[in-house]
Amino acid sequence: MKPSKSIPTLHKPHHERGRIKLLKGDKDGSVEDMKKAMELAPETEGNISGQYNNYENMTKNVPF
Repeated sequence: MKPSKSIPTLHKPHHERGRIKLLKGDKDGSVEDMKKAMELAPETEGNISGQYNNYENMTKNVPF
């Protein structure tokens, strides 16, 4: 069930947990949390996709 109007802070816990999972290398877990954040606040989609692009650039030449 989608909220009829997004509540400004409802998506933040999912967004932050997804960001942390991404930084720790858990892309699959991150995607699930980010999807939930976008369901709760669709207007955040651009911000979320930008984080994935930044992550890819940041880790491109770092040997893990």
